[in-house]
Amino acid sequence: MSYTGTDALKKFNDTLNEYALQSKKNAAEIVIQKGEQLILGMSGSFDGAYQRFERLAPKRGSIFQERIGLIRREGIFVKGRAASAASSILKGSKSGLFNISGGDGSALRITPIYIGTKGKKKGLRIYGKAKNKELAGASLKKDLGGIVLNSQALKAAYELKYREAARRYSAVAFLDKFYKKFCGMLRRKYGGSGSKRRYTQTGKEYVNYANKSGTSLSHAIANFQDGGAEFRLRVFTSTMKKPGARRILDRVLSDVTKDMRQYINRKQAEAAQKAGLKK
Repeated sequence: MSYTGTDALKKFNDTLNEYALQSKKNAAEIVIQKGEQLILGMSGSFDGAYQRFERLAPKRGSIFQERIGLIRREGIFVKGRAASAASSILKGSKSGLFNISGGDGSALRITPIYIGTKGKKKGLRIYGKAKNKELAGASLKKDLGGIVLNSQALKAAYELKYREAARRYSAVAFLDKFYKKFCGMLRRKYGGSGSKRRYTQTGKEYVNYANKSGTSLSHAIANFQDGGAEFRLRVFTSTMKKPGARRILDRVLSDVTKDMRQYINRKQAEAAQKAGLKK
């Protein structure tokens, strides 16, 4: 998504310049502070982009409910991860017994039903991580309960499970830990330590965030040079393409701008009061 040239962005940039003059903080400190507020918000004052975009994420169980009917009619495209998970459970068997729970507002869970293969537990249901066990077959459904899933059905179930697990990541949930870690690194490296931080002015940092499959979800760049600083954050998830995305970003920018304006007005009032006292 391209986000340039909006009124909210222009007001933010103009106010940021005023804030820099009033606060007397250097560019690196301001970029880190305001970037953090834009992404993570300010506790007790306003939400950042992370919290607002997260509210756009699908609810728990919604992906399962939306897709289950389609699976029954047309099937589902299964990715390699789901196929591998199913194969590791079936171990060559055509089908097995499973308990399926969730998908109605809670996380989807797939639990294989096992029976013992040796000793006193042979032929009996096994719980936990016992070694001598095998997946219960369809013939034991009457005794053990559960549902029978063949290879294709199990692959589809795991595919839904993984899609459901990724529901919040289709928004920007990862930004919370990702950006906190990035800002923490910048403060340690460029801000020194202690209550009076002395921010250095030069340096460039690049961090990429990828999911387990290696797909890049976001990257952040901070560039600190003499007399100026730049921060860029790119997010590559589908939520950023939704119609309300630009509106959310405008509102976050407006909230941070409002907070800076309050600070500027307070500092100007303090300066005017001091000037009046000197007269």
